[in-house]
Amino acid sequence: KHQQLKRLYDSLETLTTPKADAKTDPKDIEQILKFTNAIKNLETDTSVGQIFEVGKLFIDWLCKADREKARDMVALYDQFIREQLNIAA
Repeated sequence: KHQQLKRLYDSLETLTTPKADAKTDPKDIEQILKFTNAIKNLETDTSVGQIFEVGKLFIDWLCKADREKARDMVALYDQFIREQLNIAA
């Protein structure tokens, strides 16, 4: 994901760097819009792995604060992750 974003940003920079003739090609504008949308999608997309890691941190924290609530949360979070995996598949 990081490499994809880097390539998209590099390509976008190349397209938006002022050219000697200072004319903007409509094809360049179309490409800029496509790169911008792709960047937005990659930056806002959250993977199941990221969701899992945040949940794990929260459950570890909750376990120290209230072990009973943590047990309940683990069951609910497990169900949530399973649903996300089905959505991602």
